[in-house]
Amino acid sequence: MINSSMVNPRSLRNLDRIIIATGCSLAVIALVFSVGAGLKYFEKNKSIKLVAAKNKEATALQNTIRSASLVKHSANKANVSSQIQAILDASCRRHSVSLLDFQAASENVGFLTRFKKNGNDKGWLQSNASALVRGPVTEVYEVVKELTTTSIPVELETLELQGVADEKTGASHVSVKISFRILKQEVAK
Repeated sequence: MINSSMVNPRSLRNLDRIIIATGCSLAVIALVFSVGAGLKYFEKNKSIKLVAAKNKEATALQNTIRSASLVKHSANKANVSSQIQAILDASCRRHSVSLLDFQAASENVGFLTRFKKNGNDKGWLQSNASALVRGPVTEVYEVVKELTTTSIPVELETLELQGVADEKTGASHVSVKISFRILKQEVAK
């Protein structure tokens, strides 16, 4: 039972204020939770859309890579020869070696290696080339090494060494005629 002396207009006003304050507090808490949940929902939605977009980009990139792997690279003959000549020229300059002559055949023929019988060399073409370089033997060796490790496939055929004296200093040098094959893949038809 409630004592009637406790129920008066002042205590009813205080009780009303407490109930209103509690209600407001609960409303604020509910609002904070709903805003937080709404933000999480939109953030999750945004993340899902971002992941979907990235998956689409990844699929497009995979398709590009797949289609690029089907293309066989083939630079034209003059371009490959001039690239090899530029590589040789740069290597000779780096190693203080003289590039005296460079020649490359104008026609491509089917590739047949001299080092393997019954090899599967279909899809490859070759053109013969030669270069004449002169300089100290260790530096000429470095030039030949760089020629055989370029991104353009090269197969050495012969190296003809001849000892010579340097015209200016009289130091012992070598003159080397390098015969090699420049290889390239045929264009897929």
